[in-house]
Amino acid sequence: SIECASFNMEIEIGPDTIVETTCKHGGDHWPSLDGTLAALKEGKEYTYNNVAAREHLYFQQREGESRFFAWDFEVPSAVRFYAETGYNFLLGGLVLSLRRNDGDELIRYGVGYESRQVLVADPLPPD
Repeated sequence: SIECASFNMEIEIGPDTIVETTCKHGGDHWPSLDGTLAALKEGKEYTYNNVAAREHLYFQQREGESRFFAWDFEVPSAVRFYAETGYNFLLGGLVLSLRRNDGDELIRYGVGYESRQVLVADPLPPD
């Protein structure tokens, strides 16, 4: 008997757009998740890719200092959650974590690879 196995796949191939830079105005530029909740409530997928949007992301950090940045969003039904960050520095790194809004319960951490972090929650149950 032959079975049909289905799977998901994501792939991106493009030029290396990470460049050395000084943070503008001594500040940070994180992406916005505007539109996330509206898309999910309409049953649509939300995607963001700063390379495709030609948006340069950066943050400024003092040596030995930890930084934290959070996005709040709600999922009205179970979803597949995928996040990936890439960076061009050897020491330190960006750590992804997924937490519940009520009480900061940790759902999971991202997996670290050389110069990137990947976090997958499939399925991510509703809030």
